[in-house]
Amino acid sequence: RRPVGGTPVRSRVGGVQFTGTVTMGRAVRIETTSVGANSAGASVSFLDTSAISITGNQNLSITAGTAGAVTFDGGMGDSTASNDPLSLSVTGGSVTFNAAVSTAGNNGNITLTTDALTVGSVSIIAGTGVIQILGNTQGVTLGSSGTGLVLTAAELAKFYGSKFLIGGA
Repeated sequence: RRPVGGTPVRSRVGGVQFTGTVTMGRAVRIETTSVGANSAGASVSFLDTSAISITGNQNLSITAGTAGAVTFDGGMGDSTASNDPLSLSVTGGSVTFNAAVSTAGNNGNITLTTDALTVGSVSIIAGTGVIQILGNTQGVTLGSSGTGLVLTAAELAKFYGSKFLIGGA
């Protein structure tokens, strides 16, 4: 287990990879843009398929810039208040969820700022919180159809929240 909490996790030279189970005991901010000096940023990856463990009500914010990829191979939250983040904010050139993510236990908002969003055969759950998807440097591409924004019933079924906003409030 790698506890993360307190001061921000920052990388001035490259990406950040978590290769084991991550336990958050406090609010966490991970950023790879050198506090804005390198807007392109770098990748942030949770590579272990073990869950990202949340202790108490915490916020998670990830900033990987305009080019950094953010990948969740491990799940986060289980729809209970003690195990779900209060909120999740992710900014990156691409964002990929290969495991389920939930803020539902706290009805927390999920904000994804990216140009390419990929959601595997998993769910993104916010309870009564708001799920917002914004473009990072251009319009948002969901999936790989290349035909613009096309949301099928199967794609919409992956998101659970009181509101689902794309591109604005």
